[in-house]
Amino acid sequence: MGAHCSERHLVDKLRDLGFEGPVPGGHHKKMTRDGKTVAIPNTHGSGQLDICAKLLFKILREGGVTKDEWRQN
Repeated sequence: MGAHCSERHLVDKLRDLGFEGPVPGGHHKKMTRDGKTVAIPNTHGSGQLDICAKLLFKILREGGVTKDEWRQN
């Protein structure tokens, strides 16, 4: 997995992996796949700020995304 990624890249990759959304929800947008929901960090519309590796790994783990899935798409 890459060390970090932008909000836009994360959303695009999650869609490629079968997630639906994002939809507004509370403080963060949400995406779902197979009954699992992940919160997408708000980079305040810039789409250019990077999501750090630690948070990215947490999001992927919560969504049930494996390292192989992330690398293949």
